[in-house]
Amino acid sequence: MASNIFHVGFRADKQFFEMCGACSQILPAFCKLSNKFPKLSLVYADIDECPETKQHIRYTPTFHFYRDGERADEMFGAGEERLYDNLWLHL
Repeated sequence: MASNIFHVGFRADKQFFEMCGACSQILPAFCKLSNKFPKLSLVYADIDECPETKQHIRYTPTFHFYRDGERADEMFGAGEERLYDNLWLHL
């Protein structure tokens, strides 16, 4: 996630590590949910490819939820249903 990306409204961010089994497991669901929630901007960042994104990452995968440029929520782990619920909650 680059610091110069700005979205008005809501954005869900996912930071993942390519070698992480849970990250690989949730990525297809993350992509599917991006189609299910077209009003939301879903962005993912590979912490190996974008090392600046891992400053505040303790677990992978980590989901950050932003509203009006401010982080509104955070989720750890690869639960597809929990991710869906969080996205729905932040609509």
